[in-house]
Order: sequence, then structure tokens, then C-alpha cells
Amino acid sequence: MIKKDGKDNTGHKPLEKTIKILEDRFNESQRIAKIGSWELDLISNTLYWSDEVYRMFGLKPQQFGATYEAFLDNIHPDDRDFVNAAYNESLRTKKPYNIVHRLQLKDGTIKYVNESCKTFFDDKGNAIRSIGTVQDITEQKQTEEELHWAKELTEKALNAQHDTFFIFEINTGKAVLWNRAFREISGYTDDEIARMSAPGSYYGPKDLELAVDYTKKILGEWEGIVQLELICKNGNKVPTEYRASVINDNNGNPKYIISIGRDITERIRAEEDLKKQKEFSQKIINTSNAIIVGLDKDHKIKLFNEGAERITGFKSEEVLGRDWFELFVKAEMIGEINEVWENAWGMKYHSFINPILIKNGDSRIISWQNTGIYEGNEENHLLISIGEDITERKKAEEEIFKLKDGLEVKVAEKTKELKEKVTDLQRFFDAAVDRELRMKELYDENEKLKADLEEKG
Repeated sequence: MIKKDGKDNTGHKPLEKTIKILEDRFNESQRIAKIGSWELDLISNTLYWSDEVYRMFGLKPQQFGATYEAFLDNIHPDDRDFVNAAYNESLRTKKPYNIVHRLQLKDGTIKYVNESCKTFFDDKGNAIRSIGTVQDITEQKQTEEELHWAKELTEKALNAQHDTFFIFEINTGKAVLWNRAFREISGYTDDEIARMSAPGSYYGPKDLELAVDYTKKILGEWEGIVQLELICKNGNKVPTEYRASVINDNNGNPKYIISIGRDITERIRAEEDLKKQKEFSQKIINTSNAIIVGLDKDHKIKLFNEGAERITGFKSEEVLGRDWFELFVKAEMIGEINEVWENAWGMKYHSFINPILIKNGDSRIISWQNTGIYEGNEENHLLISIGEDITERKKAEEEIFKLKDGLEVKVAEKTKELKEKVTDLQRFFDAAVDRELRMKELYDENEKLKADLEEKG
């Protein structure tokens, strides 16, 4: 430490000027480095500080009683015993020390400093002088705490997720970071994972080939998705969907691969179940003799069953994606069917009857029962129409109506004929009755005459 008493005893102005320049440079270098120096005279208990130490402690020379005890008063209360113990231990062992502790300034500001100390002893082993440096590492400490917080937050975030997280070095395959999910799903311990090479240790030959190709791909495209089976420690295979990206080194060269894997066991099972359900539903749909079609809002054909193929003569590949109205609706009926369509769309259930055109140019009369599927995005909405071909039934009804009309005419004619015959019979009957009555009158008159004659006779 450069010490001056403010007097020019030598009379050498150039030397004093040189010393002043050196002292200014020394103080400036300490200010830039945030390093101050100090010296403690243990004989007189006098403590000397450089200007940077004063700045660091937020003090002015006249505000500070230059003693070791006064120095301790500026240490954070929770660190005073620690600092004092470190100094006393260095006196006991005659070894330098280097510690980190906190300062608590008069305004309450907390600073972190790194302090180094070395003590000199006389021939008898008595401590006579201690010198040291103190560096303000508050920003470094804050950065370390922020990094520690960020690391802890990252670890907690990674360990909280169910997806596996795995980073490995491209050239060596060495794992550098992984989360709890990877450890638990794979069944390997942290030590085992650290020793294993990726991706070769975790996949079978077929998947390993895919993994290598996938690695080459993402090195060119920087990110991608692949599905592999992770082979666990117990031999189980876990179907996993991986999303990966590349981390470059400081020179811009690929160094690490980040891989996030999702266990898709349940998804695959659900997809298989859905596939089976679809196949089962398709069998039911195709077993039906009725037309079963699915139309989107633009009347594009999305579903066309075998019953529809049999009735219309079209194969499904001929009509899927095409407009139902253009293929199956007569031109003169477009307006009417459009109105029916608008009424049917959005309703749960709807029914109507209309003729449709078929491939050979004929038409068939279809009785429709409609229901809508309106879940999810609008582009996935469908109107499901189940149509029964009632052409033959309609023809039979027409024949019945014709027969009924003819029968009614014949019944009317027969009824008229019978009425006429009944009328004739009634007339004959009435005439017969009249004759009988007349005969009875003649008989009565004859009997009366006979009685009169006998009486006179």
C-alpha cells in the first residue's frame, strides 16, 4: 500500500509528482477491478485501507475508526463470527486464508466480497502485520445465484414433466443431462446413464438404424420427430415419440442433441382400439343393404358404403370427394333439394324422400333418415344419411292404387246391377203380394156366396 503523510520532506517535486501519478494509477486499477487492499499493524492495532476499500464499504476515511473491531462492525452480523474465526485460525496456523463473506453497509445494502489475508510473524513467532485484498464480487454472486436459481428451476421443470428429457454429446454419445422421467422409465440409475452411450445403448438394431438416420437428418435440419422403442433395463420396450434439436458450440458447430421423448403406449393402444372400432363400424356399414353416405357442408362425399355401391352402381373410389348434388340429384330438383339440405344441416334428425340418379341413367326412389356429426372443427362436421331404396315399394303402391281404383269401379258397377235386380225383385214381390191379396179377397167373396146360398137353400 502506498502511504503518504502530506509533507514534502525531501524537496524533490518530480519524485512527489511521480509518486502521485503511480498512486492515482494504482487506485484507478483497483477501482476498475473492484479490488481493494488493506494492512493491519498488529502492534499498534492500526488498520490502513486503500481508496477502493472505502468505496466498497460505502465509507469516507473520516467516518471510519481504523481498527480491526471497527472493520468487523461493517461485516454482516451473520458473518462476523465466521470472518473473525477465519482470521484467528490463520494466526494460529500461520497460514493465509481466502474467504467469501457479506458486508452490510450503513444504508442497508448487502454486498458480497472475496477476502484474502496473509500474516507476517517475527522471529519469535508473534504476529506483527497482516495484509490482504478484498474484492467486490456482488455482481458475480448475484449472477451465480441467478444461475443457481435458473438451474434449480430448470431441474424442477424438467423433473416435473412426464416426458423424458435427454441431452447427449454428438461425437461421444455421452449423456450430459437427463430428467427423472428418463431415469424412471428406462430403469437405469444416474451412474449407469452417465456411463452409457447414446443412442446405441437404448435401442434394438432396427430402431438404432432409424435413430442414426434421424440424427443425421436433424444435424442437417436442426430439428425433427421420430418414433422408436426405448429398451429399458428390465427388457421392456416403450414406444416413444422423440422430438430433437441441435445445440451448437461457440464456433457454430453441432455439439449436443436435445431429445424429448413421450411415451405413446396409451396413444398406440387407443389408435389400435380406434382402428378396430372403425373396422367394426365399417363392416356394419358395409353389411347394410341401405345406402349410407357421409357428406360435408359443401355436399362433398366423405363416406360411401357397399350398399350405396350396389344401389347406385358407382364404386366408392369413383365418388369420394365429389359433389353429391352433381352426381345424384336431377337438375330440375336442385332447388328443392338445396332447401331440404339447408333444413337438414345442423339438425339432430331429419327425414325425407326423393329420387336419385344412378350410374346407368335410371333413377331410384330413396327414403332418407339423416343425422349430423357436429363435434370438433367445422371441417370435420358430417351429415350422415341412411337411405332405403323404396322404388319397388312405390311401384307396388302404385299398382295397388290402380287395382283399388279398378276395383272400386267394378264394385260400383256390380252394386248398381244388384240394386237394379233388387228393385226388380221388389216389384215382383209386390205384384205377388197384390195377387195373393186379390186371390184372398176372391176366396172370401166366394165363401160368402156359398154361405148365402146354403142359407137360402
